[in-house]
Amino acid sequence: RSYEALGYVDLLFNVAKQILRMSSSSDKETDADAFEEFKSSLTQRVLCFFLASAFFDCSAVESKDEASGANKKKKGKKKANANKDAIHPATLAGIRIKEILASCSSSPAVPYPVRLTLSSRYFSLLADCTAMAGPLKDKGANLKHASKGSKDAKILDILVQQCQGWINIEENGAICHQTSSGEEEVSSRELVIEFQSLARQTRKYGEGEGELKAKANEKCVSGAALLVSILYLHSLSL
Repeated sequence: RSYEALGYVDLLFNVAKQILRMSSSSDKETDADAFEEFKSSLTQRVLCFFLASAFFDCSAVESKDEASGANKKKKGKKKANANKDAIHPATLAGIRIKEILASCSSSPAVPYPVRLTLSSRYFSLLADCTAMAGPLKDKGANLKHASKGSKDAKILDILVQQCQGWINIEENGAICHQTSSGEEEVSSRELVIEFQSLARQTRKYGEGEGELKAKANEKCVSGAALLVSILYLHSLSL
């Protein structure tokens, strides 16, 4: 029943968008920070679910951490929960999708029309997340001298999370529907990781340099990292 699935997809999408636009009514900074963290976590999990269900065959997904823990059942529930929290949300979504599809004998895979809608909602929600991303908070007194306080840095963190989700879910057995040559995929992935790493290093070490030079370096590297990250994710589009 694809039409029912599409209804749930839109419901999840609209709820995530509404929460993304909410703001904390508390005057306490700690409460506001906690609410922003909650919003970020929830929207990232919805994005990861859309990512896994739209672009990957999750029939063989199995977390390496979860698989190794399955042979050590005597470690207790607290240890198991800690391991589960360490698994990337994209892989957790893939595992859940596999379980749902396994229980539906009539539908061994997510239908293409549903995946098409999921793909559209994924990029729409990702665009909203990046558009509404605010500057990263810095504990220092002077934000204009702190490169890690930039809006670009926050956007890059969102994109890095999604790129890592793609990498992680494939490492745990998912198969991307958009097939490409192995060498081409590895080359693209290495380039994205390299630029993202350079951007983080520039953000970390740029503060000790002159203000203009630090800002120029950060903008140049961050811009390149944002571009390759966006292009990398859009290569998934159906």
